[in-house]
Amino acid sequence: MQTRGAVEPMTNAIVPATAAHEARIVQALCAAFDADPMFDWSLRQGAGRARAAQLAFENMLRMYRPHGMSYTTAGGAAAALWAPHDRWAPALWRELLLLPTYLRCTGAARFSRVVRGFDALRKHHPKEPHYYLFVLGVEPAAQRQGLGSLLLRNMTERCDREGMPAYLEATTRHNRALYQRHGFAAGDEFAFGPGGPALCPMWRPPRGHNG
Repeated sequence: MQTRGAVEPMTNAIVPATAAHEARIVQALCAAFDADPMFDWSLRQGAGRARAAQLAFENMLRMYRPHGMSYTTAGGAAAALWAPHDRWAPALWRELLLLPTYLRCTGAARFSRVVRGFDALRKHHPKEPHYYLFVLGVEPAAQRQGLGSLLLRNMTERCDREGMPAYLEATTRHNRALYQRHGFAAGDEFAFGPGGPALCPMWRPPRGHNG
């Protein structure tokens, strides 16, 4: 599923993601993560996979956008969802309400292993204050134009102004190289749950803080 959107220039503006952007961002992220190891391992397969991916990203946007740290390109071909370190995961009561949605995304056969995967994310998540990048994606037709770097700089420059570290988990070596170019250092890999794909935790200390 590779949705082909309009090519965007490198000078494309970065704008806060709003409800009006939701459908376009979901379309772009579904295409960007179609072959991602973590998402492919987590999502139900077969005829329901495309709808499961759409539902998963719709849910992510609704969880992360209220933090005021979700951004997209003006044409919607790329997006990044960030959160403060203490609000990256839903509260227990909200997570219980989301269980039916999770089950629709994973299917019964994959539900328990994805739950264990999120347990692994919590176990390895740093405790000290930081900004957390949960998702950054560029749809295939708009890749190699620098949009991912523009989205990263949008927040890493804020991190530097505020003296705030940044954290993420890279799911591929290609993504890891991108983040390293922006000052993230790779830690020891861990599995997204038993038998799950390897994730690389990456940490970026702030640069040149004058605070």
